Amino acid sequence: MVKSLQHRLVLYLLVPVAVILLGLAFFGFFSIRQHLLQAWEESALLKLERAADTIDRRLNRLKSWIERFHATGQNPNGSAIQEWLLQQLQEEEGVNRVTLTWTADPPSARSMPMMPGTDRPGGMGSRRGMMRFHRGRIAEVSPPHYDAQAGQETLSLISHLTDETGRTLGTLEVVIRFDALIAGILTRGWGEGTVAGLVDDTGRYLAHTDPQQKGRQLGDTGDPVEKATLAALQTQRVGTLFGSGHPPKWVSGFYRLQAAPWTVVLFAPGQTVLAPIIRFLISYVLIGLGGIGGILLLIRLVVGPIVSSIRVLSQAAEQVAQGRYSVPLPVNSRDEIGQLIHSFHT
Repeated sequence: MVKSLQHRLVLYLLVPVAVILLGLAFFGFFSIRQHLLQAWEESALLKLERAADTIDRRLNRLKSWIERFHATGQNPNGSAIQEWLLQQLQEEEGVNRVTLTWTADPPSARSMPMMPGTDRPGGMGSRRGMMRFHRGRIAEVSPPHYDAQAGQETLSLISHLTDETGRTLGTLEVVIRFDALIAGILTRGWGEGTVAGLVDDTGRYLAHTDPQQKGRQLGDTGDPVEKATLAALQTQRVGTLFGSGHPPKWVSGFYRLQAAPWTVVLFAPGQTVLAPIIRFLISYVLIGLGGIGGILLLIRLVVGPIVSSIRVLSQAAEQVAQGRYSVPLPVNSRDEIGQLIHSFHT
């Protein structure tokens, strides 16, 4: 049990102050933490959306030319338009080559590749190589692969041309440089410590901010946030996930493309996301400790002399009780302590 007056003052004054400071720190941390995570979530989704939209626009621009080519299938005088459309496709930024291959016997050549630097489909010579078709559809966007002919990584937009019965008459393939498609996407300001990438439906990295991570499978490290992100992107188009811990070790976000079966993903360390509140909490703790130290010093400077005077008065009272009268105690103040000493002398 605490018997000293000074110790009681320290206990009764500092304990409530410490409890209040800790309560404010606890409440403030979780309130601001939620706000920061929400702000990061909004910012991350916006960045992901912009990245996905950039790739979508580049692919859709090429797809729009292909759709125009499809629209000429029933035009009896569409050969010239088709040649012009193929030439426009070839001249699009990032396009390596455009190849039109007939699987049925055309009036002329079977394969008509658009060769770089030429004015019309190579091998055609004239419009005799074109043939009418009923409709066309974009069948697939191939995964990126190393193209030995181009000497670089490419992907293909493949379109099938069919007759009225649905029989395939030909295939239009547009080969695109993969680096041109994602140019500037992974080098934009994702944030300190943040990594981003482009994954396919299986979670394989097609591109990554760290080139050494390219080709790696999302989740193969065993990280629970990566595994949860892989599971989420297979069922959702957009979303964010937060790992466990305070702060979480990792937070992630993803946004699925519309023009291809790919998803842009990013991962950021939770400590970086919550860096402002962590810095604030450290500052708060340091200031709190400094405040408690100031209170202790104030108690010692203000209460110490009072406790000392009461102790001297108590010792003098014990001597009087034993019949020993000594020199009167000095009265140094006019407050209650001074009045008490004066009354004791009387």
